[in-house]
Amino acid sequence: MMARSWSARNKRDLIIEVWEYLDCESVGASELEQIQQALTEKFGAGALTSPASISRIVADEGAVLRHREVFQCDVKWREQNLKRWEFRRGLDFSDFSSAFDSVVKLEEKRMQLQADHEATGLKE
Repeated sequence: MMARSWSARNKRDLIIEVWEYLDCESVGASELEQIQQALTEKFGAGALTSPASISRIVADEGAVLRHREVFQCDVKWREQNLKRWEFRRGLDFSDFSSAFDSVVKLEEKRMQLQADHEATGLKE
């Protein structure tokens, strides 16, 4: 999606604004991912919303859903986020030694993500 300045002031309104901008008859994985990207760009990573939640909002506004794609996109998104949450559970800051090990894990993860971004050509 091309860089754009969105006028919405909250997540729900932005989801609808992006969907309307996409001007698509039906919504599937590609459209959901573009909406997620806009959410992240406008409100930051904490605003990221599941594809299922996004699809419910646009369906309420009249979008026709490509249900199989929506389901597959949501499963993929949840699996990716589950891996992130599992990583966080492995961190322990209860004492100095554990905290040091956790910081090392975080730095290794940061370096891995940076390498992944560089390999795919993504900018930070």
